[in-house]
Amino acid sequence: MGRKTRRLAALLSSIVLLLCGCTGFYETEYTVITDHVETEESSPSADRIYLVSTYAGMKNALMQLVNAGAEHGTLRASKYSGSV
Repeated sequence: MGRKTRRLAALLSSIVLLLCGCTGFYETEYTVITDHVETEESSPSADRIYLVSTYAGMKNALMQLVNAGAEHGTLRASKYSGSV
């Protein structure tokens, strides 16, 4: 290998090594805060009522409430013998 080729290889290697560590400088945390907008789903008049009789039904009803972002909901247990 010639002298120019070695210098070029050394230069490229040092540039690659320097660029690999740059991502640490750009990693930052940030928080976004938005105002709550009352929707029809989250108003008390749109209270959801779920009738549950099994553990799976209880779990599904809770997941539906959470996924909908509901602030209010009612779970009515009928002949439910499982653990809450």
